[in-house]
Amino acid sequence: MVSRVKKTSDLNDKLQAGDALTSMDGQSLRYMNPDLVVMRFLEPRYSTATLEFEREVKISKQNHPSLKKMGIGMTQTYNGLIVKGVRKGSYAELMGVKEGDIVMAVNGEKTRYLSLREAVRLIDDGKSPELSLLIRRSVAVARK
Repeated sequence: MVSRVKKTSDLNDKLQAGDALTSMDGQSLRYMNPDLVVMRFLEPRYSTATLEFEREVKISKQNHPSLKKMGIGMTQTYNGLIVKGVRKGSYAELMGVKEGDIVMAVNGEKTRYLSLREAVRLIDDGKSPELSLLIRRSVAVARK
């Protein structure tokens, strides 16, 4: 779990406090000691590292009751439910959703075995005033 990111860091625009790192350069970090993760990141193996993390994004549905009105387009692929587009200036963009994000869960329900239709139904469900998306994203980070 990322506890903080320095404002002067190259990671400042990529990671946030609360993000859960899941892999680095394709290796799972789920059960690795945090000190070992830091040591691995600092090893001079490549000039860049690819970090994968999960982040919970909360979107108010008060003025944006449907997926379309939130400004998100999605598609189902072999890798899962993928954000294929985010409308510029939309509430989803303001909340940090980006094209290419993998949606791992909607309101706590995992999307792995859901069809696109079932996932959209969960998102558009009017019972909750807020939408919670657990997203997974990969970022390239320069090592210095």
